[in-house]
Amino acid sequence: MDQPASSAQKLLWLSLPTAAGAWQLFEALRLARGELWAHYLGEPAPTFWALVLAIVAAAALRPVPVRWLRAGLFVWLAVLYGVLPTQGGSMAAHPDYFLEEAVDRTRETIVAARAAGGLPLHVVDIKKLLNIEAPLHYRRGTTRSIGAEIRVHDGASGPHLSPGDRPGLIHVARSPKGPIWITATGLDFARFAVPTLLRDRYDKGPLVIELSPKADAP
Repeated sequence: MDQPASSAQKLLWLSLPTAAGAWQLFEALRLARGELWAHYLGEPAPTFWALVLAIVAAAALRPVPVRWLRAGLFVWLAVLYGVLPTQGGSMAAHPDYFLEEAVDRTRETIVAARAAGGLPLHVVDIKKLLNIEAPLHYRRGTTRSIGAEIRVHDGASGPHLSPGDRPGLIHVARSPKGPIWITATGLDFARFAVPTLLRDRYDKGPLVIELSPKADAP
């Protein structure tokens, strides 16, 4: 006959699903309240995680054979590798990475237009030239994704270093003397965050791309 699991054994086997379930419910609440922008590809599943916590509570409060806890480990591994990645979304697919690509395409478009002598002078025309159709999976409340947006700051004396009101913004600051600086507003590769300037991968400062008046190469 199987011996009931001891308190120490229950703590060992049940601590991880308890922590994961509580954290997932907390994240679902934060996402629903929409206090911060977030990267969260799938829909939250609070009912599923509440069921997980209910099963854990039943196992903690009632006599349970040790073999049941061990068998539950395989179910839990299936949840870790099958449910969590598809629900939350891998951080390798964070929209900040795609925003970086949009910034690079913006730079290439400006360089190509200058090389051809066709960079528009009017702000509206510049925005039309640089328009990028790139849906980014930044979320907030009922918002599931937003498009990249070009914001032109004309008459600038340097790069635009103030974060915008939302992620997914590409700031193009143009000086009357010719230089152009490109910065962008993302989430600093976080799951939940306020909009902040994308940072340079090799520095601690913001990512700033500077194009001199005669820039014709990266």
